[in-house]
Amino acid sequence: MEYFIAEEEEEQNSTNILPDKKKELTKETSDQIFALITGGLTFVAALAWNEAFKHFFNSHPIFKARGIWVYAIIVTIIAVALIIGFGFINRKIKDNITI
Repeated sequence: MEYFIAEEEEEQNSTNILPDKKKELTKETSDQIFALITGGLTFVAALAWNEAFKHFFNSHPIFKARGIWVYAIIVTIIAVALIIGFGFINRKIKDNITI
């Protein structure tokens, strides 16, 4: 009889812990999904823009000398700004998660 009472108390204690673990797991999952989506979208966009700019620089002789450097600097600045923005959005989403 005592065994069953102890088992019931143990089940109650474990159910009280589960919501916290679910919230933690949800935040970790949110971080992973954010990282995967950001990485995938960045890669696809980079490939598309790379091809477009290659074509642009090859077709305009003025840009053949220094155009690629200007392109690299501008793309880097834009990428950093977007990643910071998405990080801010991700933080806001994580702060508002409730289970």
